[in-house]
Amino acid sequence: MAKNKNFQADKYGNNSDLLSRCSVCGSDLRHGDTVILEDQDQKTTFHVTCSKCSASSIVFLSNSQAGMVSLGLATDLDSEEVKAKFFTSSVSSDDVINVYQFLSGYEGEFSGLIKK
Repeated sequence: MAKNKNFQADKYGNNSDLLSRCSVCGSDLRHGDTVILEDQDQKTTFHVTCSKCSASSIVFLSNSQAGMVSLGLATDLDSEEVKAKFFTSSVSSDDVINVYQFLSGYEGEFSGLIKK
């Protein structure tokens, strides 16, 4: 996990300015506001927190033959919480089958499945 000083802005051409303004208040983002979560050949994932309004987002940038694609998701998680969630194992097909099999035989109320 690196601060954005290691981010190669030219990798995404002039479109790297998508990370230059807060999507909530419009303030300029500072270099310290952005943490790189993952940096692969043609895609980079960032966590951005505005120092003015404290709004946070997870931003996915992908560079392809069709051009750059970006997706930003508002989050209430800080960068450390995102790191913890981002690098955990994903749901496996066995997990999905186990839940399906359990729910297929379950005859109780849905609220009985939720811990209080």
